[in-house]
Amino acid sequence: MEPAPPSTRIRVAVIDDSEAARKMLTALLSQTPDMVCVGAYPGVVQALSCLLTEPADLVLIDLRMPDVDGIAGIPMLRRIHPEMQIVVLTRFQEESDIFQALSQGASGYLLKSEAPSAILEGIRDVMGGGAPMSPAIAKRVVLAFQKPARAAGDPSLTERELAILTLLEVGRGYKGTATDLGISLNTVRSAVRKIYGKLQVHSLLEALERTRRHP
Repeated sequence: MEPAPPSTRIRVAVIDDSEAARKMLTALLSQTPDMVCVGAYPGVVQALSCLLTEPADLVLIDLRMPDVDGIAGIPMLRRIHPEMQIVVLTRFQEESDIFQALSQGASGYLLKSEAPSAILEGIRDVMGGGAPMSPAIAKRVVLAFQKPARAAGDPSLTERELAILTLLEVGRGYKGTATDLGISLNTVRSAVRKIYGKLQVHSLLEALERTRRHP
């Protein structure tokens, strides 16, 4: 891939208290033709100060840091630049971390164990309007929503239909949902039509409200 013009490159900042992680990500971004690293910071406080004057298009942020927790840092970063995308890049997979990060405004949740190419693709996905998640994270999200739905005993939706609704709710979109579940885009579209028919609704919002009332 030929290097993109500087003005069109994705400007990425890194917030991670691990020096090794910062060096690895800085090197990875510097070798990627359509991206540039505008800063790598050991904590949220320093990042906030620098990003005020040197904004990024996207921030990769770890969760456990000594000054400000990454989850608490997400809304702080969004306040200084609301249009800046924030993607969690961490080794932590606890459900509470995932849902707190997403509810605070994270655009995606990736694991450090991912291949470098998957991290880069996640960055591109966010900038294209997607909401990338590592497969292990997407599975946890689906299971977390399926458990209470199954417990309530409502047989109207299948487990796959519940999984599709869940991934759409957290912003994966039709394409991301198809990828996460290993099914085709047409299968997702067909399933959504069946869900609407079963629940007698006409939109995703109505479907989610209906399943919350009658899981």
